[in-house]
Amino acid sequence: MTAKRLTTTIVLAAVAALLLAARPAAAHTCSSVCNQLRRACLSVAKATRQAERITCDEDRDGCKVECEANAASCPGDCDAAHTVCVSDCASADDPTACAAACDAVQAQCHLDCVSCDANCDAARDTCRDDAETARREAKDACTATRASCREVCVDPIDNACVNGCKADARRCLGDAKKDARQCMKACPTGVERRACVRACRKQMQMDAQVCADGEVVCQAGCAGVSLGD
Repeated sequence: MTAKRLTTTIVLAAVAALLLAARPAAAHTCSSVCNQLRRACLSVAKATRQAERITCDEDRDGCKVECEANAASCPGDCDAAHTVCVSDCASADDPTACAAACDAVQAQCHLDCVSCDANCDAARDTCRDDAETARREAKDACTATRASCREVCVDPIDNACVNGCKADARRCLGDAKKDARQCMKACPTGVERRACVRACRKQMQMDAQVCADGEVVCQAGCAGVSLGD
């Protein structure tokens, strides 16, 4: 591209940018603000899910630490509990059935000892599934909120109100991301860093949830919608 053509392209791009900047902001209607309300609501659900998934991972790691710490004593603890259980069977209505139940518990206890890590992983998977289910239910609730919004909202909508809600949410999320970067930067090196970084990311998701929740309340106010308790 020649210098003359490049200069022309830059000038045209600058003019186009000025024209876009001068164009008035699109007016908001009940339909658009109710859509904004649903979008913010979905952001709450997403951030909540992300934070809960991190909690699932944290719990799994903590569980495995306990597995390692108790590995040597676990079988003995099972046997000690079995001894107490069988002793208590002496006063049971059916001592034989009671003792059999004690044996079953002991066998399961020994199995749990050797499969402790796998049980931690399974619990994490269940935890994540629960978080995903909660998000799906929240998404349905967000859609229902939009429908309720459309029923009670009355045009015209205050553009400044809607745009202010979005601007506040963007600033809030920007601050959350900035705090997360500073948090991760301060994390130590070595084996502790992974858990620290994960905690920083979890806090960011929790902060993002607060930001999005604030926008939900704000947008609902623009539309004249009562969110209830």
